[in-house]
Amino acid sequence: MTMDIDSILPIVTSYFEGMTSEQWNLSKAGKPDAATITTLGEKLLEIVYLETQSTLKGHVSTDGPVSQNSVICSLSNTLPQIFAEALDVPDEVKLVSSDKLSRLIAKEIAECVNSVLSMSVDSGNESIPRITPPERLQCMIQQAGKMIRELMRNLKCKCAPCESRKKVSQSSSSSSKKISEDRESLLSATSKTVREIIQDEVSQFNESSSEEISNYDYEQESSSTLEMKNVADDVAEVIVDEILWQNQVDLETAQSSPSLKKVFGRIKTCAAKQFAQASIRHLVERLNIKYFDSPDNPAFDKVLSRQSMQSVMSDIDALLPAVVGEIQQGQNVSKWIEVILSGETVELTNELKTILSNHIDRMRPKTTSGPKRTSVMVLPPSAIISADILAMVWCFLGVMRWWLHTQAETLTSRVITHTLEKAVSEGSIGGASLPSDDSQGSDSESEVTPSEFTEEHSEEQESTEDGRKLPIRIIVMKLVYGIFDKAKVLVDLRSPNSIIEYLVEKIWVEIEDEDFEITPKMMQRLHKRGAVNSRASVLAAQVTVQ
Repeated sequence: MTMDIDSILPIVTSYFEGMTSEQWNLSKAGKPDAATITTLGEKLLEIVYLETQSTLKGHVSTDGPVSQNSVICSLSNTLPQIFAEALDVPDEVKLVSSDKLSRLIAKEIAECVNSVLSMSVDSGNESIPRITPPERLQCMIQQAGKMIRELMRNLKCKCAPCESRKKVSQSSSSSSKKISEDRESLLSATSKTVREIIQDEVSQFNESSSEEISNYDYEQESSSTLEMKNVADDVAEVIVDEILWQNQVDLETAQSSPSLKKVFGRIKTCAAKQFAQASIRHLVERLNIKYFDSPDNPAFDKVLSRQSMQSVMSDIDALLPAVVGEIQQGQNVSKWIEVILSGETVELTNELKTILSNHIDRMRPKTTSGPKRTSVMVLPPSAIISADILAMVWCFLGVMRWWLHTQAETLTSRVITHTLEKAVSEGSIGGASLPSDDSQGSDSESEVTPSEFTEEHSEEQESTEDGRKLPIRIIVMKLVYGIFDKAKVLVDLRSPNSIIEYLVEKIWVEIEDEDFEITPKMMQRLHKRGAVNSRASVLAAQVTVQ
């Protein structure tokens, strides 16, 4: 079996053709936005699924399990060649990232094939590969991003990268203002701030949709807007009451508030549902383009499409409910999120397939006849359409699981942080203040300030560094600076940076190809154990923020 170039090239080409000029320049600079990264993950899973099905067709049951080496041999150097062809650049250059990507994809294909082969042939169920582990998809995305960046450097057209989208900046003001006595007014203002920030964060999910999808008013068929308002009201009430109760609280204390942590699950569920809805709308759009809205069917019924979309989103609302009211003891997110996180998604896969299949049935053109002509549009056999829908649903669940594991918690933290920062900067929360340089508790003349570290840790280094490498660097920094302090070695006499770089690279070589994840919660637990001094805390905080 060899990789089907003719089938995979359109997948890769569509990824690059779907980029805006800003996304193109950001990718070329090694700083792709969230929408671009998510789409890349989706395309990689499409390749995995396509090759999994191709391998299954050519597999003889007596051959036993499929090995990773056999898949690697079949892939050969085809994958980087396809990406190079899609970009119209030479592919003679040996790319380390492409070798790693090929190994990761080969391993995933082999395990997907074997997961299907291990199913009972007498079960009567449709063969559905197991969902790709989020850690592996993260590695695939990172290696593919590196390969794309290296290939883009060989493009003849030189484009200056656009500036990154601006984040909510921290305020350095330490002034204190009295809290407004009008609690309701403060609640309303804070709730509005939360809604605006959530909407800004989730707006990226719709960037890849067509104009028709983007401009469609889904508020009538979806409870998303009401859900977002309820979540924003709850977050605002916690923030306001925390401030009113303590009268004065800094940003770090507010973020670690137990009351605030209780609403994290609701924010996460709200954002996850927005992500899921946008993804499903995108799938419906793809089905419309593939089977109905084509040059062969210029009279595409947009009214019928909108009505069917309304039904789809109503079904999705019922399938993926939001958390209503108070979160129960031990329950952080909705049950459907826990199902996706677990990877046990056979039932959910079939339910999503049914929803999309019903859309196809509603859109299926009716035979019209008249005295002069009869119009009939012939669709592919139902088995082919069903297979296409299954592939789309499988990729969606893989990306959704990855997003929940790697992106949702960060987004939730950003919503809380940006809300507090904006409230502080606008003075709507009276006693809150951002931590200043003086509050770091430093009593050492050799203290390394964040600005000094920023100069050493250059922007180029940050843009090219593997995302999983960052927590490794932070841990090493904490250990090295802790040893320097215990040994009473002044950093002015000997800089620890060379030691840190050596250790980070040494460790990274050993674990780079492993599936692992160091979550923000793990880093917080490490920090709370007190195994760091003030200098390491400053550096770690600076790197984490960046």
